[in-house]
Amino acid sequence: MALKFMKKVDGAMVTTAAMIHVELPYAYFDNDLAEIVGDKVQTIGVFRFKVYQDSTDDQPEKMFMSLPTAIFMAPSDITEERDSDGNLRRILVFTTGDLFIQSTLLVQSSAFVSAFFKQILYGHIPNFVSYEQIPELLKESCRLNKVAVKTAEPVIELMIAELNRSPKDPRNAFRIDLKNNPKLDTRTAQRINIKSLGRLSNTFAAMSAEDPKAGITASVNRERDGETQSESIVERVLDDL
Repeated sequence: MALKFMKKVDGAMVTTAAMIHVELPYAYFDNDLAEIVGDKVQTIGVFRFKVYQDSTDDQPEKMFMSLPTAIFMAPSDITEERDSDGNLRRILVFTTGDLFIQSTLLVQSSAFVSAFFKQILYGHIPNFVSYEQIPELLKESCRLNKVAVKTAEPVIELMIAELNRSPKDPRNAFRIDLKNNPKLDTRTAQRINIKSLGRLSNTFAAMSAEDPKAGITASVNRERDGETQSESIVERVLDDL
């Protein structure tokens, strides 16, 4: 692995850049996808971050982490700010020598997959995640955590498609806009709560009338084999940055 902003030291990924800012939506902390634990932060590894090469760098490199499972990070500081849409977010500030990722060995958790699933159901997936990335991230989260979902994959994909609505007219699914204009920025899809779907579409009216946690999340079963994930997963994700 040859990353210009971090290096592997004793199983951890250590910051080598002058500064890194990780942007975590406040919704992550409100919905079991991130938590401050002492001087560390446990979070889903799906976020935007900026890499500053020196203190005068006014054009940091903008990057995206795509690791849909729990990781521990140890920033030097945590600040808060609002994004361009007015949504509150926390900024994890890393300087040279800080632990960007505490361990490349992943801790598997079916509860974490359930929390991610619920964020999809409740329309809380941030708009920096594109429409087509959502089912892929869910599938990868299940794989990394060795979780089996009994609900058929086409049903889940249809559910996600229905929960992403046209920003111009939420009565229409975003996939219709995309079909008419394949060049659309798929991050513009409007994410909605499954409980709102019944009044917008008949497709999932029956499903939205039920408790989403009981109706779908309960279908997630843990495959127990007592093994921990190999370190290559984190390193492969970082290699792709």
